[in-house]
Amino acid sequence: MTYITLANKWRPKKLNNLIGQDQVIFSLKNIIESKKIHPAYIIHGPQGTGKTSLARIITKCVNCEKKITIDPCDNCFCCISINKNKNIDSIEIDGASKTKIEEIKNIIEIAQYKSSNNRYRTFIIDECHMLSQSSFNYLLKTLEEPYINTLYILITTQIEKIPKTIVSRCINLQLNKLNKKNIKTHIENILKEENIFFDNISLDYISIFSNGSLRSAINTIEKITSKEKIINTKNTRLMLGILPDLSILFIIKSIHEKDIKNLISNIKKITELGLNNKTILIQIQITLYKILLYKSNIIYDESLCKYKIFMYLSKVMTKEKITNLYNKLIDITIDNNVINEIDFEMILINFSI
Repeated sequence: MTYITLANKWRPKKLNNLIGQDQVIFSLKNIIESKKIHPAYIIHGPQGTGKTSLARIITKCVNCEKKITIDPCDNCFCCISINKNKNIDSIEIDGASKTKIEEIKNIIEIAQYKSSNNRYRTFIIDECHMLSQSSFNYLLKTLEEPYINTLYILITTQIEKIPKTIVSRCINLQLNKLNKKNIKTHIENILKEENIFFDNISLDYISIFSNGSLRSAINTIEKITSKEKIINTKNTRLMLGILPDLSILFIIKSIHEKDIKNLISNIKKITELGLNNKTILIQIQITLYKILLYKSNIIYDESLCKYKIFMYLSKVMTKEKITNLYNKLIDITIDNNVINEIDFEMILINFSI
């Protein structure tokens, strides 16, 4: 039996299953319920936010045998075959590997003929920003004068690379990164359905380090639980490459006490582990947040309360200092995807001066 990944098993199949994208769902519901089906759409946004899933959902909404609907039945031939990516009238094309104009010409030639089963023949072009300029030019002619009952759905992570003439002829559907709360709630539901044991702190880590990508969070879950159906802080830290709480607390203590010698010693031990430096800075942010909450009489993570160093930092660090450090880290982690070893060391030393 073919193994189905968790990401595919829990792929959203209806508009209401698409989490954190309320504006897009509202727009599409208006379009579909009015039966004013536009011939071209461009779905764009970060990786793992549901772009391909949304393209298939749109295809089902307009082709469900029940009727054109915002709630496709998922039981008819069209719905089932689209879910399985086996519908002959719903053609998915990888723009990254089929960049030449001949590929687009083939699409246009197929579009001339009536669909076999569906109301609309649909062309989903993924990674469309990889198409050649000549391909875009040829596609533009089709978008200007589309064939009856034909839909074009373009998907991209880099809309800035798409010619404005193309974008202007499409319904623009922008998917945003998901926030931590949305990701955590969704993966918690998945884990309960899959009978996988988990703890709250581990889900926090997975949600935060997924960088707004639900698919990334689900893939992390799958890697952790591939052998044993349990998610705890130990195996989550190992999978994400994050440090134990004590290591982070000692770094914060050295920064607060301006103990550069001890700080450098701690940094050297960390860099020898070969972990991602940006990930460690984000961990420091998270721990500062927990210290600030504790100072405000809110216990977010009970496991930290057993450490004397956590209680000490909660007592001696002012809210102003915690906030200033946190804000500086936000600027650094947002502006830099990769932080080399020397920069990492200098960033932390600078905090302690």
